[in-house]
Amino acid sequence: MLAFLANELPAPLHEIFGEQYYLNVLLADPETGVLNCNRTITQGSYFYLAKRDEKLMFQGVDHIAQQVVGHLEGKQPAAVFHADCIVRGRVSFDRVLNDEIVARMQY
Repeated sequence: MLAFLANELPAPLHEIFGEQYYLNVLLADPETGVLNCNRTITQGSYFYLAKRDEKLMFQGVDHIAQQVVGHLEGKQPAAVFHADCIVRGRVSFDRVLNDEIVARMQY
């Protein structure tokens, strides 16, 4: 089982992340059914049900790429390290978007 819950980021982080919400991915242990979250959640937190939105995923990639280019100040990068999220691929919808995302970043 895979579930998405989102909670609102503090306003000063909206521009940095290019998003208003932080996505929390919940994965269920197939043997115990226990849900595991990718971060610590404090009591009293508010969450919204979220769904996969490929348009927003690609907009996020574009936002990050623009931030990297801005930090370079016209210089050419020697290398770029890319760590991807498992939820974008086969685990979530049996579809791999990695090639599309990498091609977009390289462009």
